[in-house]
Amino acid sequence: MSYEAYFGLDETLKTLSKGLEWLESELFRQIAFFSANDEVEKDIYQLGYSLITLLKYKKKITTPIIEKAFSILFGDQKENGIWDHYHPLFHYPEEGNAYCHVFELLRSFFLIPTEYQYILKNYIDNFEKTRKWIKNYEQTKENDYKTYGWCSYHSHWTGPESWATAAVFDYLREYNKMIEQLIVEHIFKDYKTIKTFPEKFWDQLLDCDVFINERTDQVKSILNDKIINQIIEKKDTKAFGILFFGPPATGKTQYAKGIACKLKWPLIILTPSHFLLEGFAGIEKLSTEIFKKLEYLKNVVILFDELDEFIRIRKDSDQYESRLFTTSMLPKIQELHEKHYLIYIFNTNNTYDKIDKAIIRPGRFDFILNIGPPNYDEKLKLIKDIISKGNKLEEAKLKEISDIFDDKKVKIQLFLYFEILELCKEIKNIDFISNPSKISEIIDRQYDSIILNEKKDEFNEYKKNKRESKIYPRK
Repeated sequence: MSYEAYFGLDETLKTLSKGLEWLESELFRQIAFFSANDEVEKDIYQLGYSLITLLKYKKKITTPIIEKAFSILFGDQKENGIWDHYHPLFHYPEEGNAYCHVFELLRSFFLIPTEYQYILKNYIDNFEKTRKWIKNYEQTKENDYKTYGWCSYHSHWTGPESWATAAVFDYLREYNKMIEQLIVEHIFKDYKTIKTFPEKFWDQLLDCDVFINERTDQVKSILNDKIINQIIEKKDTKAFGILFFGPPATGKTQYAKGIACKLKWPLIILTPSHFLLEGFAGIEKLSTEIFKKLEYLKNVVILFDELDEFIRIRKDSDQYESRLFTTSMLPKIQELHEKHYLIYIFNTNNTYDKIDKAIIRPGRFDFILNIGPPNYDEKLKLIKDIISKGNKLEEAKLKEISDIFDDKKVKIQLFLYFEILELCKEIKNIDFISNPSKISEIIDRQYDSIILNEKKDEFNEYKKNKRESKIYPRK
């Protein structure tokens, strides 16, 4: 590794090729010695370092050989968590033999390429034995400096040593990283996680008007300029909290996906069902466990979806458990806000006046955005893109279709996010070129459905709450 650091990888592989060949033969020799239980020639350090070095420098070894070597390594571990000294490296005339320190070897395990590190995860119990040895054998040296650490137990050495202690800490740091990665992998398995998104997902995301500080802005512009670019350019890495509120089916979840897509981060989705697995009585316990897991996450977007009942205003008449959840949630959100490289988003269909004021107090969420239907221009652009795609329309025909949209503007404005997508799908499947009036018929039919479902009331609620969007200053 030192040679590589100075001369580079290519020169190392060229100059030390004979050495790597020797290591390969030594690996096979040690496997044979351990299999034959040759007490004279076998040496766990020769086996371990040969394997690690060959894997690190991409020497081709078959998977069965790799797994066999690791099984020998950990099979040779003593019950107290470490290994025998085996052969000495050299001899001090006055001090005695010097041996390999087991924690230098253990730390080197984490140098192997990523594609082989799955093998290490099979030996967590063995690593835990070693961690217990570290805890049991920590020493304190009584002197003016009150030093503490660990000993290599070379010859008659019995007190804490700086290099042995450094090797222990080095190992613990690498082991801790592996454990954290395992926890993250389990979190991804336990909760719905989206890691990939369709190409151009962000670009095709319909925008929505939002009213902040007496001016109209667009949701995508706010998210892109004030969050996404800040993280990408590392101008602001502290966690961002976002609360999307507004009528159902306005695309709140789509914006959460868009943020994750733009940042190339996974999106984890949590719903009330995750907190209610053990009924109302288990809400406090499960919420604590869930937030404890979330502390390990980095470079992810966390979406708390459909938590309407848990963040609405608490009243004395409410169920005790529901009020308890809201109360216990507050410090947990605060702790999430102190993390870095993390975005958490709460979605609710509640209107602003129904959201608990303690939830939306500064310090928990940075952005409180009222999400309504996509703005009219966005809808019109999407519809026209559908119409023009693969069709060469004469100018007169385009004018006729455009006049239909202008005539139906008031109705189209009421269409929510997924309703406009459904409208586009229907238009795509009809012969609108020979009979443009069919577009008008589809718009009328969908509008009638909206009125029947009382979506007009929801749209009016959105307009009433329009001025309640907020952006709090970042500390």
